[in-house]
Formats: sequence, structure tokens, C-alpha cells
Amino acid sequence: MQRNQSTRSSFTVGHPGDDWIGVLLGVYLFGLVINTHPALNLWIGGIEVFRPDRVLVIPFVGYYLLCNVELRITEPVLFGIAFFATMALSAVTNGVASGTFLSLSIQYVYVLGVFILMTSLQLSTDQLRGLLRFLVLMFALIALIGVVQAVTLNVPFLGPDAIPFRFSTYYGYRRPYSLTAEPSYLAMLLSSGVAVLFPAVVSNRPILFSQRNQRYLLWLLTVGVVVSGSMSGYLTLVGFLSVAVPVVLWIYGTNRTIVGKGLSGILGALLVISVDTSFIRMLASRLSGLIVLLTELGGVSGSADIRLFRWLTAVEVWRENPLLGVAPGGYEQYVIAHRPTTYLNPQRLVSVEGGWLPVLAMTGAVGFILFVAIWGSILRQAVAVVSDSARVYSSDLCLIGLSVVLVQLIGWTFTFSFVDPFRWAMIAVGYLLVLHAAAQSSENCDGTTSPPSD
Repeated sequence: MQRNQSTRSSFTVGHPGDDWIGVLLGVYLFGLVINTHPALNLWIGGIEVFRPDRVLVIPFVGYYLLCNVELRITEPVLFGIAFFATMALSAVTNGVASGTFLSLSIQYVYVLGVFILMTSLQLSTDQLRGLLRFLVLMFALIALIGVVQAVTLNVPFLGPDAIPFRFSTYYGYRRPYSLTAEPSYLAMLLSSGVAVLFPAVVSNRPILFSQRNQRYLLWLLTVGVVVSGSMSGYLTLVGFLSVAVPVVLWIYGTNRTIVGKGLSGILGALLVISVDTSFIRMLASRLSGLIVLLTELGGVSGSADIRLFRWLTAVEVWRENPLLGVAPGGYEQYVIAHRPTTYLNPQRLVSVEGGWLPVLAMTGAVGFILFVAIWGSILRQAVAVVSDSARVYSSDLCLIGLSVVLVQLIGWTFTFSFVDPFRWAMIAVGYLLVLHAAAQSSENCDGTTSPPSD
């Protein structure tokens, strides 16, 4: 990997670190963020023929082709290629040649291809910080719109008929959509922003913005997740913080003031929102439903019940072929043939959702191990960078990268397909930060560069 000779790049035109590629990457990520809005997707005959990210990726790919950029085949990419080969082998051994297999294969090639392009970039520290600022501000705007919608929709004297906002109602609480398709999408986007800002805030240094603005933005994004009313968003956020808090505090040291301010801000937001009794009823229902789900493995209506049935079904499907699974396409056929008669809407079980158990069902133990290895290799490299005391100059961006990867992997437990382009792209951003930090650390240890300034 080519080493830069300073913390600011002096790339020539056509180099992958050129300013244009950073802009094109930002445009593509913008397309992924607005992807979920139904007005921006065009379907004809049940086939999705237009989606923003598929259009905005064209300039990004075109830049690579025109500039003849050398691709970087990393360890996660090798595992990803092996995983795709396992998918194909599973389809062959199971005799599956359905449209579902073809569709998922095309989607996987797409997300893996973009992952390779993104992680082949060589951006400077300033360019990476600029990209992170762009993402945070984009997420913050979506959070602000969501919070305004939540407050407006639940004001007693207005009512939903007087407001042209899209929303769904749960126990009387009107859940905002902001610019997304549904509350779970809103929570997914905003939790990614929380992952970017959390290490920056705990560091108590102006890594991306001023210290005060970093705290305000983190507070806004957290409130956005809370008002979404998404249980998958809540569990993702809690799961992420339970892992990230000890890791980040271990790196930066225990900063009780910052942690106290952060918790006070979150509690303050909850108190403000709790003025609306419908939010309390919704939250109480979500929590009680989760307890019932964990203790009785059933008896909960709504998305939690559907996800539980999907997980249990995935385990049953995996038992049919533990080694290679039943292949994409075979999974759906099995569910339709063996669906539980007591379930009122068995067709919803067919949806391939989640990044873990459906992968186990479709590709077996071999595919599951390879899929885990893709992300495990990234986490291993990130931990190696942040735990090396000689790499003090690279901890900031690497910790942000580690946080971004963690929140996507945790969120994959609850929502979205294993070929979801947003999760793959955000993990690619996190891995790009890890690779940059590792290279910069090596240069600093070799004495070839000076430490980056804040």
C-alpha cells in the first residue's frame, strides 16, 4: 500500500485519493441514505427498476474505470469471495435455480463489488474526516426532521389529519418516518450516526466538530432513535453501547464528566418525550413484549413476533442441510412448504431478513463461518490498531471505524438482509478508517511522518 508523506494528501489528477473520488463516494452514500424513501423507488410488475444508489454508483465506478485504478484485495474480500462460492455450491448441491437465488446473487455481487471499490481508496486524514462530517450532518438532518415530526404528530390539538407527515401508530403513539420508509429504517440510519460520534464525544477532543457541537449532534441523533419507536433500533443502540462504552473508555480513560453529561442528555430527552402519555404506553408495550418474547418464545404481535418466527424457521431450515444449507431460493421453498398453520400471515416468514440466521439456513455452517470471517477479520485488524500503544496517533479514526462496524453487525441481528447495501457500505467506511489508521501508524512508527494534528 502506498504511503503518503504527510497527513494532507498531494494527489495528482486520476489518483484514487483525488478530491473527486471523495465527492463521488459522498454522493453514493447520499443515495444509500435516501434509498428507503418509497417515492424515490420505481417498481414495474413487481420488479424494482429504479433505486437512487444504483444510479449514483455509476459515476463512482466510472471514475475507477477511467483512471485505471488498482483494486485492493483485502482479507475480508477473500472471505467474501469464498462465501459467494459457497452460495453457488449450495445452490448446485440442492438443485436450486430459482429467481430468488439469481436476485440475491446479483445483489451480493453488487455489494461486494462496491465494498472492494470503497476499501481500495487512499484518502487523506482530512478527506476521511470530511466524509464523516458529511455523514453525521446528513444523519442529523434526518434526525431533526424525525424529531419535529414526532413532536408535531403527537401534539393533542393538531392530530394526524392536519399534518401531511407519513407515520405509523403503535399504542396511540405516532411514529415518525422522517425521510425513510419506516421507523426501523430511521433508527438504522441514526444509530450509524451515533456510532460515528460516540468515540469523538468520549475522547473530549474536537475530532470532527467542536466538543460542544459533537455533544449536541450526538444528543440529537440519540433522541431521533428514541422517537422512532423501533424496538430493533432500541436493541441495536443498547447492544452497541454495551460493547462500545467499555472499549472507548478503556482507550481514552474513564471520563466521568463526559459520560455523565451524555447519560443526562439521554435521560433529559426521554423526560421531554415522556410528556406525551402515548409514548409511555408505546415504550411500556415494547418492553413488556420483549420480556414475553424472551421468556415464552411467542405471544407477541407485531414485528417482534415476526422476527422470532423467522429466526426459529431459519434454524429449522438449517437442520435440513447443516453443512451447506438449503441455498437462497431453497429457503423460501422450505418455508412455504412447512409454514406453521397457526401463523396468520405465513408469507411474511419468507422474507430474508437479518444477517446471521438466514445466512446459516441458506449456506450452512461453511457459509456461516465464512460470513463471520469477513467481519471478524475487520474487527481483528481494528483491535490490533487501537490496542497498540505505539499507534496513539491513529486511535481516533480507528475507534470511529470500529464503532461503525460494530453497530452494523449488531443491527444485522434484527433487521435487513445480508445483502443490504447500506450496511455493507457503512462497514466499508469503517474498514477504510481502520486501513488508513494502520498505514498511518506504520509510517509514524517508521519515523516517516509527523503525528496528525487535531
